[in-house]
Amino acid sequence: MLKNYFKVAVRKLLREKSYALINVLGLAIGLTICLLVMAYIFDEYSFDEFHADGDRIYRLIQLPSQENDRFYAGTPFPVRPMLLENVPAIEALAQFTSSEDVIVTVDGQNFRESVNFADPEFFQLFSFELLKGSPRTALSTPNGIVLDVSGAERLFGSIDVVGKELVVTTSGEKYPYVVSAVVADAPKNSSLQYRLVLPVSEISKFLPFKLGWNLTCAETFVRLRSDADINNVTNDIQAAANIVPKKAGSEAEWKFSLQPLSDIHLNTAVTGDTITSSPTYSYLLGGIGLVVLILACINFTTLAIGRSQRRIREIGVRKVMGASETQLYGQLLSEAIIVSLTALIFAFALAEIALPTFNNLSGKSISSILMTNGLSTIGIVALVLLTALIAGGYPAYILTRTTTVRAVRGQAEMLSGGVLTRVLVALQFTLSAALIVITLTMSSQLDYMTSAPLGFDREELVMLQLRGASGTEKLTIIDRLRNSLNQGDGVVSVCASGTSFTGGGIRNGTPVGPDSIPFTVFLNAVDHEYLKTMGLELVRGQAFRPGEVKSRDEIIVNETFANALDWDDPIGRAIPGLDSSEIIGVVRDYHIQSLAEKIEPIALLRAGIGGEWAGAVRFAFIRFAPGNIPATMSKIQQVWQEIAPNLPFSYEFMNEHIEAQYRAYKRWETIMNHAALLAVTVACFGVFGLTALAIARRRKELGIRKVLGAKSSQLVSLLNREFVLLAVVGNLIAWPLAYYAANQWMADFAYRIDFPIWPFIAGIVMLTGIVVATASVQAVRASLANPTDVIRTE
Repeated sequence: MLKNYFKVAVRKLLREKSYALINVLGLAIGLTICLLVMAYIFDEYSFDEFHADGDRIYRLIQLPSQENDRFYAGTPFPVRPMLLENVPAIEALAQFTSSEDVIVTVDGQNFRESVNFADPEFFQLFSFELLKGSPRTALSTPNGIVLDVSGAERLFGSIDVVGKELVVTTSGEKYPYVVSAVVADAPKNSSLQYRLVLPVSEISKFLPFKLGWNLTCAETFVRLRSDADINNVTNDIQAAANIVPKKAGSEAEWKFSLQPLSDIHLNTAVTGDTITSSPTYSYLLGGIGLVVLILACINFTTLAIGRSQRRIREIGVRKVMGASETQLYGQLLSEAIIVSLTALIFAFALAEIALPTFNNLSGKSISSILMTNGLSTIGIVALVLLTALIAGGYPAYILTRTTTVRAVRGQAEMLSGGVLTRVLVALQFTLSAALIVITLTMSSQLDYMTSAPLGFDREELVMLQLRGASGTEKLTIIDRLRNSLNQGDGVVSVCASGTSFTGGGIRNGTPVGPDSIPFTVFLNAVDHEYLKTMGLELVRGQAFRPGEVKSRDEIIVNETFANALDWDDPIGRAIPGLDSSEIIGVVRDYHIQSLAEKIEPIALLRAGIGGEWAGAVRFAFIRFAPGNIPATMSKIQQVWQEIAPNLPFSYEFMNEHIEAQYRAYKRWETIMNHAALLAVTVACFGVFGLTALAIARRRKELGIRKVLGAKSSQLVSLLNREFVLLAVVGNLIAWPLAYYAANQWMADFAYRIDFPIWPFIAGIVMLTGIVVATASVQAVRASLANPTDVIRTE
């Protein structure tokens, strides 16, 4: 019996190829999107799950010191002995720092590399696979360095490199190291990423600062004992933090907490050097997948209902021939199941084909849809079968309960009204309209972020990296660049900086202000040409002057810093926590990060040859005049090769550097554009189905109207009127949903647009226009039909 059901079903679908194609294609698109979305979400929530005892691993974070401040993952290096001596529940501890740019020399060949620093216990605390060497000795070997597989193959062409030597050049000094271990590349779903790893004991050679309580650049991870109580551990940590730093001379009030390892990746509230992702994107993408799948399922149902009009006489004949209701149910459901399973097979194939493009858009490295999660695949199959039962079940119920006489006459109960189909298609319009509005709002926010004033002049500005030179050498190179380049070369000014604006910097937690209110300060080492080159506006005091650096540090702060100090006049005042400091000027606020982040207190520290902050300089900025940029860059490179022949010439235009930080947002804008397009496309299938149902229900009415003199344009308008009404209703319902969703997305941005009205207007115009165009295709055909073919038997 089942074999016969499926044989007849296949034969029926082959006869109605257009119906089968539309159903399979619509459902396959929805399922493809759903499969890709589920793969993304499972990947997001799989971060850091591969670590043994990961549920007992935590990261120490700094709590906000005042309202509207941020959580910070950076901690001082001295917290290590403080925790080990005062918190007995800690089973293991390791500190890890962000990467530093260096030059690595192997057999006379130079490579630009990044190094991290970690405690000897790092590879015992975390489950990164060591392919060569021992986890216990990898970072405790004198002059040892750990390479990842990619680094070993890049530097030596092999992973059998334990015992081989290399030279690391930083701040003009060369340090020889011996490869002590080779570790597998950090998994893509790891919050911690590394390349070359050195022991923390070596960090003093690379950073020109004392590793005291005022320097917060280490991320501290702990593994607690299995019987530890997290609340008691947190209390022990805070109790120690209230005493130990003060004994060491730190005036800051340190407030710490523990963050579970599993919480790191999807928690953007904590500023750190690990890979994070906003959970909003998982919710957004999950919503997109669900919306498109619902649209496809609605299409399936509406098309099945519309098609049943053509089959009512067939059902009547089958009843006359003795078919039971069960047999009719089986026949109709088998057709729906075949369409659904065929769509699922196509969906898996399409998802695998689209996976590389999806990875590129989402920034993922998912290898295969089939390898993501078995439960998700089972869930998809179950959902498809449920859709088939619903799509085939409702028409089957209506058709089988129709009396034989009415069935033979071609009259079914469902033809007396189309409430269900109207509701379903209105729901399609609602979801499609919401996606359109959200997409247009996202586009407006991103346009604002990429074009908003940043407080400095980013045009005609190029950034050069100063890798491998000492602090004195860096400033000497900058001076020689300044002296060698002039207006005739198209160069306006040259300056030094410790940060690349969008890159990381040094943050110093120190008590400032009359009431010793602690807040985090972003420190940047610059020279006397910085304000001029960057186009910063001095609002009070004076700029740095050329000449030797004074014994008392001159500091320029931004307006946010000055306001946080709550002093009537900060000029000439010293900042507690920064020894021998004196504020000489205040600049107007400017952005050193994307507009997703608040402007934070900034202190510009004078870096001069022989000064304390010279070693913190990492970049040279060159302002050039508008004109022949290639010729200007060629001249800059020529001068660079003359004054720094042993250092790589690496540069980036500031516009490109700033735009790079918005690439992830741009990717999501593209994803939303594709999602909205697919949603509208799938919704058009629903319009097609509803049009077919409406025309089938009103064929005689249309014929009579035409006989009585109605024009084709009037008939098309009559049929479109219902669709326009449904589209308008769908938009009105969608607006509050879209407003809420877009607001949730924009909540992640410190600087955002006022919610615009135009996306709502554009959404209703676009969707209504597309719906009318789609419906008109069949409406025109129906209006041009010969009315005598319809009413000849009346």
